[in-house]
Amino acid sequence: MSINPVNEEKSLDVKGFIIGSIVSFVVTGIIMGLIILISFTSHSELTKEVVYVGWIDALTLSSVVMLLFYLLNLLTREGALDILAYSFKLVWYNTFYRSIKETKLPKTYREYRELKHGQKKDSNLFLLVGAAPYLVAGLVIMIIYYSQIV
Repeated sequence: MSINPVNEEKSLDVKGFIIGSIVSFVVTGIIMGLIILISFTSHSELTKEVVYVGWIDALTLSSVVMLLFYLLNLLTREGALDILAYSFKLVWYNTFYRSIKETKLPKTYREYRELKHGQKKDSNLFLLVGAAPYLVAGLVIMIIYYSQIV
């Protein structure tokens, strides 16, 4: 009985997605905790309004940070920053190596770009999945807060 390599690859993708989602969720929670800590310690008196605004800020800002990180990863994966990466590597290798031929850096940017786009690209959708519950919770609390004020 042989194992189908396609099914094994899909199970690794699902496992990586789940682990990535959990890590993203935890990191978003840590960012949220830091924002709450800063928000609550900056006020001398904790009123109902300060608590609501603190939770709204913490939940929405932490999820927006992760969403922006996802967008940065998406741009990087599509090659928007390839020229910067190639330039930095070229300067680094010219500075610290006797000969650029000793490195595996392609001779031209065109070769570098073709090499980069030939590689398999992984999805970073797990960043959105980990941040979504925080954004939804922040928006729900914001709706509750603003419906009480009016």
